[in-house]
This record gives sequence, C-alpha cells and structure tokens, in this order.
Amino acid sequence: MSLFKDKLQFILNHQKNTGIKVALFDNETKKIIGDLIQYSEFLKNDFFFFDTIDKNTSKSTSTPFTNITNKRISQISCLIIIRPTSLEFLIKELANPSYGEYTIFFTNQITIDDLQIIAQNDIHKIVKEIFEINLDVYKIDNNLYTVYPQHIQFTLNKEKRIIEGIYSFLKNLNITPTIKYKTNRKNTFISNLTQKLSNTNNNKGTLFIFNRNDDMITPLLHSWTYQSMINEYLESKDKIIKYNNQIFTLINDEFFENNKFKDINEISNLLKEFINLTKTNTSHINTTHTNTSHTNTSHTNISHSNTEKYPKSTKINFFNINIDEIEKKNTLTESLEKHLVIYNHLINNCIKYKDISDFEYNILKNKIKPKLTKFINTPISLKQIKEYTTTNYLSEEQTLKIILIHLLTKKSDIKEIEVYFKEYKEYITNFYTQYQVADKHNYKFKDNLDVKLSYIPPVYYTINKLLHNKLKNSYTTSDNICDNIISDISSNNINDNVNDINIISNINTSNITSNNHINNTNLNNNILEPLIIYFDGGITFYEYKIISEMLEDKK
Repeated sequence: MSLFKDKLQFILNHQKNTGIKVALFDNETKKIIGDLIQYSEFLKNDFFFFDTIDKNTSKSTSTPFTNITNKRISQISCLIIIRPTSLEFLIKELANPSYGEYTIFFTNQITIDDLQIIAQNDIHKIVKEIFEINLDVYKIDNNLYTVYPQHIQFTLNKEKRIIEGIYSFLKNLNITPTIKYKTNRKNTFISNLTQKLSNTNNNKGTLFIFNRNDDMITPLLHSWTYQSMINEYLESKDKIIKYNNQIFTLINDEFFENNKFKDINEISNLLKEFINLTKTNTSHINTTHTNTSHTNTSHTNISHSNTEKYPKSTKINFFNINIDEIEKKNTLTESLEKHLVIYNHLINNCIKYKDISDFEYNILKNKIKPKLTKFINTPISLKQIKEYTTTNYLSEEQTLKIILIHLLTKKSDIKEIEVYFKEYKEYITNFYTQYQVADKHNYKFKDNLDVKLSYIPPVYYTINKLLHNKLKNSYTTSDNICDNIISDISSNNINDNVNDINIISNINTSNITSNNHINNTNLNNNILEPLIIYFDGGITFYEYKIISEMLEDKK
C-alpha cells in the first residue's frame, strides 16, 4: 500500500463522517482497488455496499442492498472508481441514479471532452466532485505490478492499455523519466509512450526496458524458490491459495513475506525453527495456566517474565492467562499449519520434477563448463535429449521445454529436429517466427552449489551493467530508436512479467505481467533516480527475486 498510500487514504477518508456510503467499480477497478485496499478498511470508513457499474443490467437483483425499486436513496452518497473507458456506464448511472450524490474517481487521465459529456448528462445535478487518481496498475507483490493481466477483458487494444498503465504509474511517481533500452529492434511503442509523456515536465528518473527476447531461457526453467513454486504448483491467485477444499491467504503473512525468495531447502529448515517456536510458546502458556490453577484468587500477579514481555497489555487476564499471549499462539499455530500444508505439496512436486530440472540446468551448464559429474559427454545432444525424454516418459510440454532450452543455446541443431523431434517441428518454427530470439544468452552458474540453485539469469548482468553505466549498445529516446515495452510474469513460463526501483510488466493466469519500481540511493550518476525497470515480454518470479535482492544489496 506504501506506493499509493496517500491516494488510497484520500479515497477511504473522502466524505468521512457524512453517513454510510456505497462504492461502484468497473470490471478492472474492482480488481485494482481490491488488491490495494482490504475489505475491512472500507467497512471501517462507513462503506456498506459494493457493486460494479458495467454489468449487463444496471441494477443487481442478487444482493439485499441493491436499489431494485429504481428509487433514488438521497441519504446515501456514492463513490465511483472507474477507468476512463467506462464513461458510457457512468452516463447510464447518472441518467437513472440510485443515490443522493456521486464523487467520481478516474484511475487514469480524462479529457476535456469527457468532462463536458459528464456535465451534459448530469441532469439531476448529483455529481459533487471528479478526480484523477492515477491508479491504473494491478498489484502482484510489494514491488510488483502488472499493466495487462490476461484474465481481464479489455475494451481497447493491448498496446494502448499498456501505455496508459505505464503513464498512470509514472504520473503517480510524479516523474517523466529518460527511457533507456538495450536492443535496437524498432517499434512504434516507445514513440507512442514518449508522445504520451510529452505533456508532463517533471523530468527525473530512468525507465529501463528489458526485452524478453534477450532471455527466452529463464521462463522455461523450473524454479525452486518458495514464491515461484507456490505460483507454479498450487492454485494461487492474488495470494489466495485453494488446495483440497481449503483456502489459505498469504496476504500480510509474515512467514511468507520474510521467506518468499528462499529456496525450498531453506524453507524446510525455517519450518523446523517455526515448529520449535510454536512449541515453546504453547508450552509457556500451558505452564502459566497450570501454575496458577491451584491458587485461591482469580487475579494472581503474572510472572516477572510475562510482565516484561507484555508490559502494556490491555487485555483482561482471567486466572492469570494472558489473552494477548493466547492470540499470538493461535496465530502462530494457524500460520504454521498453513505453511506445512503448502510445503508438503511443494515437496511432492520436488520429487516429481527434480531429475527433469537437473537435466534442464545441466544442458545449460554444459555450454559453459567442459566437464560435468553427471554427464560425461559435452555438450548434451538432441540424441541424448530424445533418449532422456523417451525413457522418462515426459509429457509433450516438458519435452518441448527441454528442446527449446537446448536450441536457445545451440540454434545450429535446429536442422536435426527433423531427425529426432519431427512432431515438434511446426511449433518450434512458429516459436522462432514469433520471437526475435537473441543469438547469445549471458547466463552463469555459481560454484559449489546444487545446479538447480546456482543459476544466475542474464537480467542480473544487464541490470548490473546498467547501474554501473557499462551497458553496451544501450539507447535513450533521444537516439530515435524505438522498441517494445510489454511484460508478463510467470512462475516459470514464457509470457511472464514483474518499485526507489520500479519494475513494470504484464501478468497471465499461468504467467505474471507487472509493473514495479525500486528506489536505490547508490545508483550511478548517469542513472537518474528513481529507476523503473520495465520487462518487455515478461518476467519470472525468479527474476523478480534476483533483481529485488540485487538492488537491496546496493542500497
């Protein structure tokens, strides 16, 4: 909430103490705002009913609070939070209003013509105020936002929606950044974005565009970090997990936030510590209760240790049982049980995909290491891949990923596809037609680590060079070279995306696309703060981890 804190508080506190309020959203803003403001916060600020303005019917018949009689309830005020594209639905609501007065928040820029249309159609004189709030991106994580999630049906073309999302994001930061990008593949996108920003004059910050075509390998690999695995192997959306008829939330989950970038081996050890912590707290409470149960007074003084631990507790103590302590214990227990269920499911997938992942990473490592302990012959050939995928009965998807990983490091072997993987030739041909794949992928591996945990993706070296002003073949908008700016984030699939540095991108249901920014106080003098990184074509959760940790270390 920190990035948009002031604006979110303005929405919640607007018309405070004026009585009960309702909030109307459109198909996009109900998700945008819902990810930023918890339902309980709305309730605390006198909101009692929520609905969408762009439904097939203007009035809902499924909830007890909807005005199904079409009579206007003048005592209730309404806040409408919508994108400019929902103007048509706003006009319909104003023509047949349900509430006494309306305050309208647009999540992006509106035109003078839009304001004139609203004024002309406000025949009941019920529009009190209109605001632009520049909240037009979707939150994925604390430093991860998307501009174009695929599960949302858009009413305008993809490029325009992405430009509008980036514009609102930069406007929220109150910056007009210098745009830097590495490749010279020309496209109208940067020209259109630059034109969109031309009317703003707060020139500061740097927007760097990382093109997914420069690394098509990383999205194909299995990742072994906690956040990546949860999004890969569990039905997870907006930090809500559905598993075996159970629903878990990771929203404001301390264990998850502290350890989401850890690998699965570290999670195992951390859960052992978590178990011991929970046992200690439970034992402490039980001991306290047992020691006081034999006393004849109902208000015995609590132990000295408890007094130090909870010196300002305002909870009532019955028989010297500290209610704060019990609540803390229950919270710990519930969190532990949740993460144990998640962990056990992930471990089952570790067993299932461990060998496949080893094979994937060793294909890559063979290209930069002359010898491997697991594979004597280097490099691994398509023939060996055929033998491995056939012997282990890999699925078509798994087989295709491995083939692509190999071809992306040795494109010359594409001529042998006809020999070993003829059934995949058409897909592979289409892949290389769709993506302008880089000729070289600058990845590396750390020494003395499990191969699955030692992979360093190309984006690490690109961002590192950018921060130290050593990035070759980089361009700015003044160079008149255009490029794409589009992004998706996925746990580990192509078409995935990832704030002072901001990272901007898009997200799919299986992949994630997002926008983020991260402030860094030690940036090179040639990189204006804040730095915004936009992933053109998507970012994986693993890359999100790498960049987040890298920039945190540089602060």
